[in-house]
Amino acid sequence: MVEPTCKKINWWKQAGQTVKYFRMNTAGEKKVLEQGANLANWELGLKYKYTARETPQHIHLAELAIMSITNKGRACMAAANLPPAMRYALRPKVFQYATKTDAYAW
Repeated sequence: MVEPTCKKINWWKQAGQTVKYFRMNTAGEKKVLEQGANLANWELGLKYKYTARETPQHIHLAELAIMSITNKGRACMAAANLPPAMRYALRPKVFQYATKTDAYAW
């Protein structure tokens, strides 16, 4: 999780979309992310803000967005009348499309 996340934040930084704050809960993998992002080879300059662990009221908007994108992807596949075998093959592209066309995608 550390490497792909740091690559994405670095890509945004190079594109002129600087990430200043990184808000997350205090789960163990998030602490590893913070330690990895603070290494000298990344130099992302992030400030970390932590929310309470396992409290859905802090992450409900992200969870609603994920549910919305998932439902949109399923609806696209259902509307296309794809056979089950093709659904599995095309699933990554369909959900990528659903994410890109979502009005609230981050």
